[in-house]
Amino acid sequence: MESSFTKDAFYEMVAGKIKEYLPETFQKARITVDKIYKPGNVRTGITVMLPGESIAPVVYLDDAFQKYKSGQWTGSHVLWSAADDIVRLHQQMDRPIKNLMLFKDYGGCAAMIQPELLSKDQDPTFLKKYVYTYEQPDCIASYTMQLNDHMKMRITNEILVAWGISKETLRENAIKNIPDPIFQPFWRVLEEKFGIPSGMPENAGIDLYLLTNQTYLNGAAELMRPEVLEMVGKRFNGDYFVLPSSVHEVLCLQNDGNISVEDLRNIVCEINGTQVEPEERLSDAIGYYDRSSKKLYDVRTEKELKEFLVNPAVKKEQRKRNYR
Repeated sequence: MESSFTKDAFYEMVAGKIKEYLPETFQKARITVDKIYKPGNVRTGITVMLPGESIAPVVYLDDAFQKYKSGQWTGSHVLWSAADDIVRLHQQMDRPIKNLMLFKDYGGCAAMIQPELLSKDQDPTFLKKYVYTYEQPDCIASYTMQLNDHMKMRITNEILVAWGISKETLRENAIKNIPDPIFQPFWRVLEEKFGIPSGMPENAGIDLYLLTNQTYLNGAAELMRPEVLEMVGKRFNGDYFVLPSSVHEVLCLQNDGNISVEDLRNIVCEINGTQVEPEERLSDAIGYYDRSSKKLYDVRTEKELKEFLVNPAVKKEQRKRNYR
């Protein structure tokens, strides 16, 4: 690590290296960098979710970042300290806390729940334990809740039963908590966020746009907001494709008739297979937003797309949502 890193890059680097400093039991953990929203404040933390666990600790490294930046701590010092915090917080997640949460009033939890759009290719034990809904294009949404500053919980079917609400209700309320979207040309994101010069002029007419949220984390969930899908259609003034590049963002491309569904699927499959970490892959399917019906569909072939465009009567959802 280098002291010139930004705070976001520092967190990403720690998340990428932390398993080297954790016990064997943590080697299959899902480690993510998350923005934690509190009234008047947004904090960045590293979430460590063990397989089969519903609750995960959130570790903050604000102090560690300042010590690292000033030269007080080395990279190894930061990682050992973070690993100690992770192990300690996991030890504090005892059974009474979990059982208490099962019976907590849903009304007091609703504002803390957010959806995460994930690949539908999850482990069967995951799909059996946790609440999920089918989403397009060809994904599922799982639901998490920030319990407090240091604990994050994925909603289980058992908790849903205790709350006495349906999946539809959970989904509808969680969508209200999704952060505001960011929608801008992909080349501009490369320049402004990642410092990669594109050489593209301001009004170059490039149709590839990035859709995410204000944190750039779990931003693909913006696809669950009908008003966001409609906003993108208005910006394009037409129908558009959705390329599910990762759980954190999707790419949108206006349908100008110059590229086929097969070509787009080949691009997405190639990127997913070579440049996206397995736990961050979303889908190989292509989404197509039809402005007339205000719906997002899966399209798998050019023939299927043409049937939609030629005969509006056949416009329908390829896969009926099942809230099971």
